[in-house]
This record gives sequence, structure tokens and C-alpha cells, in this order.
Amino acid sequence: AAREMPLNSPWDLCLLGDKLYIAMAGLHQLWAYDPDRDVVRVFAGSGAEGRADGPADEAALAQPSGLATDGIALYVADSEISCVRSVQLRSDDHPWVRTLAGGDLFQFGDRDGKGDVARLQHPLGVAWVPADAPGGGFVYVADTYNHKIRRLRELHRDRHLARVDAGHPQPSLPGRAGRPGPAEWPARTRRRAAQGRTLRLRADGR
Repeated sequence: AAREMPLNSPWDLCLLGDKLYIAMAGLHQLWAYDPDRDVVRVFAGSGAEGRADGPADEAALAQPSGLATDGIALYVADSEISCVRSVQLRSDDHPWVRTLAGGDLFQFGDRDGKGDVARLQHPLGVAWVPADAPGGGFVYVADTYNHKIRRLRELHRDRHLARVDAGHPQPSLPGRAGRPGPAEWPARTRRRAAQGRTLRLRADGR
């Protein structure tokens, strides 16, 4: 039974269909819980710490810490290798792990770019926003040690190529701590945000 199975530092959960996926950071693996059968098992990761793509039972992860899904793939913030990984979910029988963006153990930094060119630093969370939602069509990444929220888009899912960048403020976001949100910013400020330029805002949003 699932309650008799010892766990090791589970950091995040993601429910899809009838399966609950678990980021088992302490074992460098992803697990899956089937509530109907009351069974929990290893879903992806050999247990070795590192970056190795391939069939889920042979792939290597490194302290997976955050999970999200678009209903097709499971996205993973793989913190110790500063990467975003994906696991295809079309078939539970043959899941496949791929690296979408980032480096490897001791290969980290702060750089936008495609695939291996991009650099993150110890990302701890991911969130998928559907394409029809404001700011949607991206996986948002908590790039923890860079103190940034980055966004990732799969450019060609069949070629497993993704691009990560620092993103831009969305006009639907609310203001905080008495400051106006982007929808209330002057037109010039909104244009600068849309161009990806750095903003220094006063309390009046200018």
C-alpha cells in the first residue's frame, strides 16, 4: 500500500487525469501515485544525479523540485542542474525525459537563449499558463538564485527545442503595495515594458 512506502524529500505535486505526479527531490526521481489502486511507484529517473535524457527508467535527474503540465508533457524544474526538463505523457508505458533549457551540474548562470545556450540558477518552480490566458503559451520558471521569473516556450515540440527569456510584464497584472499595476502605467512606460527594457518605477508608475 502507498502509505507503507517510504518517501524522500517530496517537493511538489502535479495532478493529471487519474495520476498524481511527485517531485521526489531526495531520490532524484519523479514518482506517480495511483489513488484507485493505492500504489505509488517510480515514474522517471534512475536515481543517479545528473543530466541524462532518454527513456524514463534510464534518465538522470538532479533534485527535481517543481512540476507543471499542459496535459501533454510534465514540465520539471530540475534544480541541481539548473535546467527545465520535460517528460512526455502520451503513453505512461514509454515516458521519455528531455532537457528543454539549461546547463548541467556546475553549469549555471543568467542568460536567455535556446536550449543549451540558456542558463538558469537553481530553479525551484514551474507553472504552465494556457495560450488563451493573459501571458499564456509559456511555462513560467522560478529562477530562484537569479531572483527572476523567466518564461519558456517550446519552439518545436517534435525537435525538443525551447527558448527561455526573462519575459515581459503583462497589462493584466495588479499593482502591489499601493503601486499602480501595468494597466495603469503611462503609455510610454508600457511601450518600454513591451520592448523588454528595464524599468525603474516610482510609486506613481512613471
